[in-house]
Amino acid sequence: MRYEIDWMIRPRTMIRALGATLLAGLWLVPRVSLGDPPKLSERSVSVVALDVRKELDRKFSEGLGLRDGGATEVTMVLSIPDREVFALDLKSAALTAFTDDKGTNLLPPGRRGNATPLQGGGISSDGHRAKVALQSYVPPAEGATKLVVKGTIPASCGADLKQVRQNEVSLLEGTKFKLGSLELEVAKSPTAPFDDSAMTVRLKNNASLRPIKSLRFLSSSGKEIKSQPMGSSFRRSNKTIVETRDFALWEKADSVTVEAEMFTQTETIQIPISLEISVGLGSPVCAGK
Repeated sequence: MRYEIDWMIRPRTMIRALGATLLAGLWLVPRVSLGDPPKLSERSVSVVALDVRKELDRKFSEGLGLRDGGATEVTMVLSIPDREVFALDLKSAALTAFTDDKGTNLLPPGRRGNATPLQGGGISSDGHRAKVALQSYVPPAEGATKLVVKGTIPASCGADLKQVRQNEVSLLEGTKFKLGSLELEVAKSPTAPFDDSAMTVRLKNNASLRPIKSLRFLSSSGKEIKSQPMGSSFRRSNKTIVETRDFALWEKADSVTVEAEMFTQTETIQIPISLEISVGLGSPVCAGK
């Protein structure tokens, strides 16, 4: 019972403080409680952090260690349970409104050139959540109590999930092989195997490995070798991407059959954003009225 009560209280406290949740592109007003979490089957956008700073006179702030200049930053988490997201196209995002309830345009022309106000784009390991921050060097007007954010963010998602395999893949360093549309390479593995495993295999690709949903190894007899993902690395340099994944195998092998469940195509979906966020600069705003 204590666990259930604690589970209900914490989301309510956070949601009351942030005052914003988007479900399926619509601003919803809960009739009973502000603490009802979004259904796991529905796409949602939730505000998880808000930073608002007034622009202060230098004489007022001298010696206080306060940050210079006004700013407004909203950090959001996009949840897409019905798709696996590979990337967010923030440069193509359409931000139609970022204002306060006093009508202040928080992104006036000329303040940041043509740079997108959306930053971040980090994606969770399962591909169902992504973080994005909306940044502006303009604070809300004095007495403003709400921020309004509207727009859409394109997301590149996996499509056409299929089983693919490649037989007799040598595990010698430098071996290259095709797995669906990806060309992988057996890279230098960590010297020490994990725990009581027999060996470690590192696979490298000069592109994202996100299309691979799951992967397994089979011995020459066709029996599955016990394996476990051990970690990954991602490196971007200019226009070059290199991603690796490590797997611990509990059977020594010179060659294996590699099977994977992977997306062979991609599709672009538009994630709508329509938020009203309480900033707490005046009287509390009750979303239920």
